[in-house]
Amino acid sequence: MRVTRPHHRWSTAAAFSLVELSLGLALVSGLMVTLLLMLNLHVTFVGMVRSQDFLLRDAPRVGGLLNRLLVQTDHFFIYADAAAAVDPAAVPVVSGTAVKLFFRRADGDTVARTLVFAPPAPEDPGSGTLRLASPENPVGWPVSRALAGATFWLEDGLLKVRLLGPRGEELTYTGGGR
Repeated sequence: MRVTRPHHRWSTAAAFSLVELSLGLALVSGLMVTLLLMLNLHVTFVGMVRSQDFLLRDAPRVGGLLNRLLVQTDHFFIYADAAAAVDPAAVPVVSGTAVKLFFRRADGDTVARTLVFAPPAPEDPGSGTLRLASPENPVGWPVSRALAGATFWLEDGLLKVRLLGPRGEELTYTGGGR
């Protein structure tokens, strides 16, 4: 409601009543509080998504690669660690942090690849590296650099791989010889 009051005898000026000003101020304040709550919710959601970065980005890529490798494997040997995996005199074990995968080529030859987990540094528990190495490239290339742990073990004739993410995420893959 607008009230017109003459300021002088010859002029009139429009003005808002005190109720209208209070109502407008309350609406703007309510809108600001709602926007701040929505911003807080957005920041919280973005933080939750970033905390699950391993599951959103690394896990699908690593899972795809491991699934392809494990399906194509002809046979495999599990070793306690990386040093044992490259030692020809080492004895395979039932559970370890390295596995030697053997693939049969179309010409009948067999090629070996080694999947090795390098433990993380003590000050950064999510910095362990899973590497795929070959005799031509013994250093290998990193499959993932964001692991807290990786274990290979034999269960019912199948190779199982458990990967631990930097925030305790646990993924298990299964595959093995044909």
